[in-house]
Amino acid sequence: GPFGAPPDAPAARTSLTSQTTETPTISVRILPGTADAAARALADQLNRQIEAALSRFDFPIVVQQPVLQPTYLLTGSMRSKPQGDSILDVTINHAPSGTLVWAREFETGAASGSAPGEIAAQVAHTYGVLYSDIRKRIAEGATFAPAFECVVKARAALAGGEDAPRAE
Repeated sequence: GPFGAPPDAPAARTSLTSQTTETPTISVRILPGTADAAARALADQLNRQIEAALSRFDFPIVVQQPVLQPTYLLTGSMRSKPQGDSILDVTINHAPSGTLVWAREFETGAASGSAPGEIAAQVAHTYGVLYSDIRKRIAEGATFAPAFECVVKARAALAGGEDAPRAE
């Protein structure tokens, strides 16, 4: 990918685990609130829509059937409202450390707009949830693929972030 390490570069490591971390990955799992077929179908549909919406961004890389543990886990559970609509409770956890990174609820009814698009934008936007978490982890000493770290640090410098490199 565009942020992958050159073929001869050593694998990067995080400071929290011994797992190699190239470019952050995410796995999505939306669970129905009930066992009925309609709830399962809606959960499957939301799962596919959120994966598709996240895949439009440069990172994280969406993994559907992770071979290794993904960097982040986006999970959601649905609960019904009396009016027939549903609420989707979404959390993101940093999988290697088990840290809760973000939690929010979204309405999934016809009048509530596009929950998958809203979720993806808040999560994967350049200055969104994951970008902020990754910047924090890099500042704390975690390492990613050199090319990916360079992009994160360059974006911080362009934005004038407090962790941006300074001329001495």
